[in-house]
Amino acid sequence: MSVADRLVRLYPPAFRDRWGEAMAEEVRAAGWRGWSDALRGAADLWLHPVLWPVDPGLVDAGPTDVRRADARDRRFGRAATLGVTVALFTVLLGHAIGEQGAPLADAPGGPWPARACAALLLLGLGLAAPRPKLSAGALGVLAGRAARRLGVPALLGAGVVVLARVHTGRAGLWEHLAVASWWLALAAAAVQTARAVSDVGGAVLVLPSAASLRLGLWSLTAGSLLTGAVALAVCFGRPHPDRIAVAAAGCLVLLAGALAATLRDLRVISGN
Repeated sequence: MSVADRLVRLYPPAFRDRWGEAMAEEVRAAGWRGWSDALRGAADLWLHPVLWPVDPGLVDAGPTDVRRADARDRRFGRAATLGVTVALFTVLLGHAIGEQGAPLADAPGGPWPARACAALLLLGLGLAAPRPKLSAGALGVLAGRAARRLGVPALLGAGVVVLARVHTGRAGLWEHLAVASWWLALAAAAVQTARAVSDVGGAVLVLPSAASLRLGLWSLTAGSLLTGAVALAVCFGRPHPDRIAVAAAGCLVLLAGALAATLRDLRVISGN
């Protein structure tokens, strides 16, 4: 597989199905000078899932109104998946910041800012996350998909717990291995949870309404931004700020920016 083909594989499936071959030809023609443009394009598309092209299978699938409704649902589903992903990684990064010795509860004002962050994230998830259909078939499909997606992270996390019990109090290689495996398990669980939400589709999940989705994304944006701001306040309020904690707090602000861009994209497609 050539470099151009590998770069095109970084793009979302909807883009690859429609323009993948033409994109690969353009990258091959440009040579190594086109690699950076291809990478930037892929990153930009993943940050704007609402603006992905309509799947080719929808072009001739039924009446115009049906096609538009299906395309809208898919766009809303991508926005909801992004919201769930950002919420999960906001929690993960907030936990990482606390593990670096800068818990959010140490912010000026005591634990209240941390509680406000948690409330905004929970409210956003409740409004923006798709809900499972209340049927035995739908719940069975969702449970099976979750088991397949989360099986490996769960086994890895269980292995870390066993390792910690066996080597209690022992520092060195085992401690570093346990810490690295634990964080790998948490990150993998977050990614696979988001993938499980995006995979099952409308046959199993009920998408939120347009108003609920927008309100939920606004709440998640505020929660991620506030979490990052609180974390930065805690970090820079210490004599020697931890670099890892500062970097994680900066990532939270960037995640809020991704959600804000999605809200803008939703407004754009609603106006079309």
